[in-house]
Amino acid sequence: MVPSVVVLIPLVIALTTNDISLLVGITGSYGGACIQYVIPAFIVIFSRADLPEDLKQIPNQFRSPFNSFLWPILILVWAGITIAFVTINHIDKIFQGLITDVAQKVTPGFL
Repeated sequence: MVPSVVVLIPLVIALTTNDISLLVGITGSYGGACIQYVIPAFIVIFSRADLPEDLKQIPNQFRSPFNSFLWPILILVWAGITIAFVTINHIDKIFQGLITDVAQKVTPGFL
């Protein structure tokens, strides 16, 4: 099911638009965010959960200063924020600046 959705979204975009930069931007930005932020954060979360309790007690001189459980969660939050901004940017490009125009009318001088 998931591989079908992953292939279907770029296929629909490719068939419905003449602007190849939109397709490259969408696949690059979402794929890049997953590769850069989401996958490493989940690797850290699941590897720490899989670590036996005996090994957690052994002192490690090479332990990262970012060993708190909070850091992978913050990275996932940051990934969500970046994906939200990228999504807004893509929607704005699709509607040719409609969002920016409306925002400037609502809050003049802000953007």
